[in-house]
Amino acid sequence: MSNCNVPKLRLDGFEGEWTKDKAGNIFIAIDDRGYPQLPVLSATQNKGMIPRSMMGYKIHHDRDNEVGYKRVQIGDFVVHLRSFQGGFAHSYYDGITSPAYHVFRSRHEEEQDDVFWRFCFASPRFIYLLKFVTYGIRDGKSISFPEFLELELKYPSKREQHALSELFTNLDAVIDQHTDKHRVLQRTKTALMQRMFPQDGQTEPDLRLDGFEGAWESAPLSQTTALLTDGDWIESKDQSTEGVRLLQTGNVGVGRFEPKPDNMRWISSETFDRLHCEEVLPGDILISRLPDPAGRACIVPKMPYRMITAVDCAIVRVTADHDPSFVVTYLSTPGYFNHINTLMAGGTRQRVSRSQLSAVQIALPPTLEEQQAIGAVFTKLNTLINAETQLIEKLKHTKSALLQKMFV
Repeated sequence: MSNCNVPKLRLDGFEGEWTKDKAGNIFIAIDDRGYPQLPVLSATQNKGMIPRSMMGYKIHHDRDNEVGYKRVQIGDFVVHLRSFQGGFAHSYYDGITSPAYHVFRSRHEEEQDDVFWRFCFASPRFIYLLKFVTYGIRDGKSISFPEFLELELKYPSKREQHALSELFTNLDAVIDQHTDKHRVLQRTKTALMQRMFPQDGQTEPDLRLDGFEGAWESAPLSQTTALLTDGDWIESKDQSTEGVRLLQTGNVGVGRFEPKPDNMRWISSETFDRLHCEEVLPGDILISRLPDPAGRACIVPKMPYRMITAVDCAIVRVTADHDPSFVVTYLSTPGYFNHINTLMAGGTRQRVSRSQLSAVQIALPPTLEEQQAIGAVFTKLNTLINAETQLIEKLKHTKSALLQKMFV
């Protein structure tokens, strides 16, 4: 029989049951006001309490009211408006916050590690417990702080708390490191797109790969293709559990094919023949005619099965004198998306039509070799970006699993 007072997964060197106690015996509410000279702190879902100046946008408020704001010290916790979704906000900063928020800290700081509680308050079990002290609906939900103080919480020795806080702090640091790297790569890609393609009124780009010269030309997408058609109209009754895979708009990322292995749909070979479906081949380009964003495109990779696509995707098969990687790169540029946004039509379900896509003007260098060279640059960048994306997702999944198993 499992012991509910011991975590499923534990660091080496620790044993014994965790202590059970009411939150009110562990924590104490703080209502300390009169510090308008301190920076105003705002609650965030992932970073806890941070100075409002770091939020990236300006919030207008009456500074005369700040004398009534509650003081928050390093290591304190804040119950804020979104706590019912992501737990309580921990603070690494001294400052003040809204008087509508509850501020609390450990009663006996020598017995508790505030960073341990930061991660405990973000664990799935604690978020589940909050349901019993949360009232209201949707964004109007609020947490009853007096009832939170009656909740039974469990915690290990201070030494084990510290070991757990170090583990999750280091894991967060690795996630932040790769998130920053991903952001830099994405910014590099955007900057290169703006410089390696001619801007409005230009016939040559600002930045060009060595060995290439000459004016670029503009041509409609249709002139670069051997095939440009819509996918097939497949109803639920036409689908099966195996056979030919049905690719959907969700499989089309910006310059990236999204495999979606948990959401694969199929039709039978018999249905493929009966409906005269258009087969999607490896190397074809899919363009989503629906947001978000509409017009995004990707190259279909080689798969161990035949494929078709839904009617809201356009299938593009370029001619031999055009490079699909180059075309997809152009169909990922900011200027292209700005143009697509001007074409959007429809009410609640906006889309761009195939005829509009076929008329989209594409800037083309004078040789196939330059197309291929540019396509190769962005293919390598996309590979790096996708690798970082997958690693970040894996790290976040690991953190989520550990939060599930290492807290009681």
